[in-house]
Amino acid sequence: MGNIVSRTPGLTRQYGTFPSASSKSKSSISIRGMGATGTLLLVDGERIDGEVKNPYDLDRIPASMIERIEIVKGPMSTLYGADAVGGVVNIITKQPTKGFQGSFGVKTGTNSHGKGKNHDIDLNIRGSKNKLKYSFYVGNSISRPYTQSEIAHVFVPSPTGKKPPSQHPDARFHTAKDTYKTNATYREKANVFNAGTKLEYELSDTLSAGVTFSYMDEERWGVYNGFAHPSCFVR
Repeated sequence: MGNIVSRTPGLTRQYGTFPSASSKSKSSISIRGMGATGTLLLVDGERIDGEVKNPYDLDRIPASMIERIEIVKGPMSTLYGADAVGGVVNIITKQPTKGFQGSFGVKTGTNSHGKGKNHDIDLNIRGSKNKLKYSFYVGNSISRPYTQSEIAHVFVPSPTGKKPPSQHPDARFHTAKDTYKTNATYREKANVFNAGTKLEYELSDTLSAGVTFSYMDEERWGVYNGFAHPSCFVR
């Protein structure tokens, strides 16, 4: 998914769009800067939702099951609702064909410091026998976090806007530092397992019936950051 997004104008793969503080661990798509909550994600034309207000995490979709991706840019709220104000991304999965087909993929990587490891493995099997078509996929993604030191800037509300403590008109704030060092953690520790199958039976040349099953087991260990608004500052 990352390669498709990076080569498509107007699309951005971003982290940190989720309400939860561990948001930087999850990946999502933003169309024309509208954010992940304004981008509707479909699989074979069917809407899939994230938990609560969180957009769906793209890392849950095994690469082996994707045939192509259709992207519609621009407001589509009339057809799909408010979550399509930026556009729609429709992921088309590989369909069963005559005989037997399958694909298998393994991907692993890390950053230049040997941290932020990511391991992905997926398998897709599909085919048909007489009038019965079938497909099956399974995928497992394991990620590990990395932490780096960053500089955080401090701003204090004032009658003329937010000011660094050293520039605040109230001298009581001058004892506070304008910046401080903090450790920021990106991509939390996670284990994600996906499996699913689809069965379709041709009743006639123009009519078929099908059923789909899916299963996901996800474990995440988040690192949460918080902030506080200054009040009742006393030297």
